[in-house]
Amino acid sequence: MHLMTVQWLAVLALVFSALGCSTSSEDASSSDPDTNYSNRWASGSTTSAPGRPIGLLIEPGPAADIGYRIGWATPIELLPGQEILSTTVLDDIILVIEGPENIVTSLRADNGELNWKIKLGSRLETLYAPSRDGEQLFIHSGSRFFTVRDRDGEVQAVAKLETSVGSAAVYDPLTRLAILSGSNGLVFAHSVDSNFARWRYDMDGRITNPPAITQQDVFIVDTGGTYAMLEAATGQPLWRNRTLGGVNAAPTVQGSEIIVASRDGKLYAINRTTGQDTWQYLDAEQPLIAKPIALGRLIVQPLLPDGGLVAVNAIDGKEVWRSAISATPVFTREQDMLLFNTGGLVAVDLDSGETVTQSKTKALQDVIPVGDDGSILLVSPNGRLLRLKPL
Repeated sequence: MHLMTVQWLAVLALVFSALGCSTSSEDASSSDPDTNYSNRWASGSTTSAPGRPIGLLIEPGPAADIGYRIGWATPIELLPGQEILSTTVLDDIILVIEGPENIVTSLRADNGELNWKIKLGSRLETLYAPSRDGEQLFIHSGSRFFTVRDRDGEVQAVAKLETSVGSAAVYDPLTRLAILSGSNGLVFAHSVDSNFARWRYDMDGRITNPPAITQQDVFIVDTGGTYAMLEAATGQPLWRNRTLGGVNAAPTVQGSEIIVASRDGKLYAINRTTGQDTWQYLDAEQPLIAKPIALGRLIVQPLLPDGGLVAVNAIDGKEVWRSAISATPVFTREQDMLLFNTGGLVAVDLDSGETVTQSKTKALQDVIPVGDDGSILLVSPNGRLLRLKPL
């Protein structure tokens, strides 16, 4: 009996010891930011037994059906309560911004490997999509402007913005100015060299969308439908006009025109030199609240909130086709247009809008062109990224 008691005590000691080690390991993992922010899947295997799923956002077979092969897969391992605010491809890097903790992750675009990960700003700030100029990254919140070194994530400068902003900046590399729009209607140019405002211009109403850069000029539209073209270097107004209804969507540049979708149900093509309408599309039969997308010879307008798309000719605004499909266009290929929705990738014929191919994926948040070889980046809501390369 004595021997058995000793043996049971030894077993219990081993159990408690194992439990203690496990608890310590979990505590260390939850408290060590390097562990929490690790990129463990970056070098993990994505292979499995033949015929079995390998856990990617899209499997090789469906990817091939729509004209792609697997490039690389890696996750941004989101901490509890975090969500992806933006994913931006900037030449050879991919920058992912998470909130509300404002974690910025830099990945190599060619293989998905982690460059660096930093926490920027406070939880009370929202970070917007970044810009890049050479070795500098520019990221701003609603109140502050951060200059970050691209190779290692070192913060080089922090500046207070002229006024509170609620949308991403557009960056003009010729003047080294970031053009921002305040929710109070103030448009201003923030110099990335001096970290002060270079010029200011007042619109009539609130501004909720970023401006659009067109060569040496900047186009801005407020929620009331007033729009203006300003010199990017000086803020000097070139012309000013308005739509018949309010505007919720960001403008789109298409050649010599600026395309504006209005709540009055019209799509306006505005000549960027004169400010006059080149054409208007009048047959949407509903308020237009989504950003129009310029894809070569077509302007594609999502019809929200009910879904569907209408494609018009970029030259004269005549309707080319209308589709009931609810999806976001990515780009055009030789004969078709690639789109995505939460459940997959879709290719539609450019001339008719008819569906050519559909490939099911896991849940998608975004699909972004990457590189100059026709590759795309799939982004899931839970932080998984997958690069697809054309066959």
